[in-house]
Amino acid sequence: MAVGVQTLVRARVAGVAFSAHPLDADRDCIVVEAVLGLGVPAVSGAVRPEHIELTRARQISRRSPARQERLHVADARGVREEPVRCQVGATEGAVLDDVELDSVVDMVLAVETVVGFPVDVEWAVASAPGEPVVVSLLQARPIAPAPNRRPGWPSGQRSAFRSAERFVPARAKGS
Repeated sequence: MAVGVQTLVRARVAGVAFSAHPLDADRDCIVVEAVLGLGVPAVSGAVRPEHIELTRARQISRRSPARQERLHVADARGVREEPVRCQVGATEGAVLDDVELDSVVDMVLAVETVVGFPVDVEWAVASAPGEPVVVSLLQARPIAPAPNRRPGWPSGQRSAFRSAERFVPARAKGS
């Protein structure tokens, strides 16, 4: 068993992204979900994140606004909840701007290219609005296939993880 330890990203926005649709395995559909602050509410299902579905050609086919009254923030005192404060000029419910969305899509597609199968990633952006966007990859894993998966979808996480072994350095495998 391997254990990874990483520095907490003090996210302004965070979420999950799928390089294929997680329900029907549509390989042309990328799904991105985002919340303000740390990604805890998005991953746990505590809030309705902004939900974006787009094609690999970057055409948005569906965009649902977030419903989030509280966010998780991290500072020197630890992690705490705060009420969401709307930014002046922000579209109600929109969490990601176009540049951030493009950066998240670039990252999820790059991970898929490296591992060779559809992925589910958790990500965070700590940069302030107007600063260059840096997306931090927090974790990546194969998408657990839905029971009605399409042909060509990995047959299960075990085989997908086995496929990923070739990307693990030899010394990490115990050599």
